[in-house]
Amino acid sequence: MALICELMDMNIYELIKDRKSYLPEQRVKLYMYQLCKAIYHMHRNGIFHRDVKPENILIKDSVLKLADFGSCKSVYSNQPYTEYISTRWYRAPECLLTDGHYSYKMDMWSVGCVMYEVMSLRPLFPGSNELDQVSKIHGIIGTPSRGTLRKLKKFQSRHMEFNFPHSAGSGISPLMKHASSGCVDLVAQLCTYDPDERLGAKQALRHPYFKDLRDAERRGKQATRSPSIASNVNESRLLAIPGKKTQHQEYSRRRKQQDHHHIAHSQVKGSHHIQPRVGDMRGDASSLILPQIQAKPISGIQSGFSSVLPSHKSTSHRHFLPHVFSDTRTHSKHIPFPSHPPSHHFQPPQGTKQQPLPIHHLPTLPKHTRTGAGYPG
Repeated sequence: MALICELMDMNIYELIKDRKSYLPEQRVKLYMYQLCKAIYHMHRNGIFHRDVKPENILIKDSVLKLADFGSCKSVYSNQPYTEYISTRWYRAPECLLTDGHYSYKMDMWSVGCVMYEVMSLRPLFPGSNELDQVSKIHGIIGTPSRGTLRKLKKFQSRHMEFNFPHSAGSGISPLMKHASSGCVDLVAQLCTYDPDERLGAKQALRHPYFKDLRDAERRGKQATRSPSIASNVNESRLLAIPGKKTQHQEYSRRRKQQDHHHIAHSQVKGSHHIQPRVGDMRGDASSLILPQIQAKPISGIQSGFSSVLPSHKSTSHRHFLPHVFSDTRTHSKHIPFPSHPPSHHFQPPQGTKQQPLPIHHLPTLPKHTRTGAGYPG
């Protein structure tokens, strides 16, 4: 199987590797918001990436997309997983200290490391090997609590000892003095030692740091809604504003006029019930009777029976044709069908001497005129 994706401009690493000045924080925020949405989409569908790093994050202008799904794993697969997974600098502590007992929360640790690197233009934990990697983590965020250590010791890796010296850590805030407090707080919550206390993708999207992007996204969705849906939702509120006529009100007024006009011209004498819609004829076809219309015979046609066409002066003809040729989606009611069958004889207009032949003079036709599969004969 081959995945064909659109061509992107570059990855995040190529964006920051030669920069001498920081990226605008609003741009970084937009990128990280899209990255969290990509991770959330994967986790919600039961997959975690396991190799989130700047080289696997592609950008094109203001659009970000997550790539390289070669290390993906099902959330519901059985542990232990592969121990040596993810690039070392973005590997979560549970991946380093256990023999493959980690979960989808490892992706969120990697997101925090990437976010710091894009903001600061340098990696957060650049360890040279696994022991140095753990040492770098403890030097910034401190050694884990006893409760976290007990959970990790249950699945302790054969290559890792848990006798690390205690360290309080310098914290992330001194390393991001140029960033806002919301950005620092989000990175700190993503890079939490205990995976059970670490933010998930959905929680990260709800972080106050992304509030302006969530509001802008909500406004964009409301602006792209169709007028009919918007008018149904906001009609009562808009109509309550005196002296202000909006586009939704005008649309609603025209729809009401159309419905009223259609209902007025769809009434049939002696029938006051709701008529069936065109295309909704699920019943017996013999019960569907076309409306009677005033007709006149056509001269010059020699046949065994009289042919008739609607009179141009017929009121029912003028009312009937628009319902036949108009778009059925624009009306709430359509072609009316009377409940009584038509007469066997058409009555020509007064003053016409020619009379149509009675029905018993019509030539008899064979009962079945088609043969083949599904037809008797």
